[in-house]
Amino acid sequence: MRPENHNAERTPSAMERLARQESVLVMSDLNTASPTDIAAAGVSSALARAIALWQPYRCWDDLLLVSEIDEIVIDQLRQGGFEIGKPNDAAWVVPKPFKLSAA
Repeated sequence: MRPENHNAERTPSAMERLARQESVLVMSDLNTASPTDIAAAGVSSALARAIALWQPYRCWDDLLLVSEIDEIVIDQLRQGGFEIGKPNDAAWVVPKPFKLSAA
């Protein structure tokens, strides 16, 4: 029977190292991310809600149109694992014409 040393550091197995590497490589699409996902990248919750409100984006420069977004925030999102995926143009609906009634 081998004595256990609970204070010794355990070296991660090959599977654990691979899982850790894969988690770093996974990218999230900013166009489908929730405000909670966006806030997890380190931006404020108010800014995360604003980013989610104006989805979808076609490129990173589109984010600069959102108030309080600058290059620093964009770098933070990129480092947080986000990418800009291709927006689904089929999901965009053309607004229907309407008339205002004088009541």
